[in-house]
Amino acid sequence: MDDDDLSALGAAVRRARGAISQSEAARRSGVSRQWWIDIERGQRVPRADMLAQALIAVDADIEPVFELADLDPSPYVEQQERWRAARNLGADIAPIGAGDEEITPLDADILDVLLEIRTELRRLGDAYEQLAEQAPVPPPPASRPTPRGSRGARRAAPSSE
Repeated sequence: MDDDDLSALGAAVRRARGAISQSEAARRSGVSRQWWIDIERGQRVPRADMLAQALIAVDADIEPVFELADLDPSPYVEQQERWRAARNLGADIAPIGAGDEEITPLDADILDVLLEIRTELRRLGDAYEQLAEQAPVPPPPASRPTPRGSRGARRAAPSSE
């Protein structure tokens, strides 16, 4: 990559970061703030995996930036889709962590498993409902009248003294 390509890539990464500060982007992505500064200034050639991790963490589309950098985004597109689905699931089952923390790509693997569990539970719930509709419902047990004088307490036997 020449200097012009690096500058164009840096500008694209800056636009992709949007209104999120470099410090916040660093926290979310697990890369340093200096990494963001260097990339955005066109002073560093990013590794594809680090660039994908950073863009996914700030919820930016990786494909346009990767194409600009002449990188293949396909290994990372599925990861981004999984993370977005996990983040949406996180909103459904929040709070997972404390307070209003953002869901990071590291959390995405855990949330991906939770998404699978939720899907399976819904499938099982649907199967249960189908079985319940097909099975006859037994009548409730008949209540038996309580004999007079026996309210559940036993009377003490008279002593033989």
